[in-house]
Amino acid sequence: MTAARRLLAGLGLACLYAGVFLAFHPAILRGEAFLGWDAVNEHWGDLLVPVHALRAGECRCGTL
Repeated sequence: MTAARRLLAGLGLACLYAGVFLAFHPAILRGEAFLGWDAVNEHWGDLLVPVHALRAGECRCGTL
């Protein structure tokens, strides 16, 4: 695969992701919500739960 094809594939994937994201979060399109530092404050704890579980040995690979 050439570099140009890889770039186009990556751009296509990014556009697909953005489209799906905005389809599930229409408030962003309407201007009623935005992504910012509040997302880090609100959702960072949810991301840390499996990390702490793995560190404590509570989870095995593939069981999250």
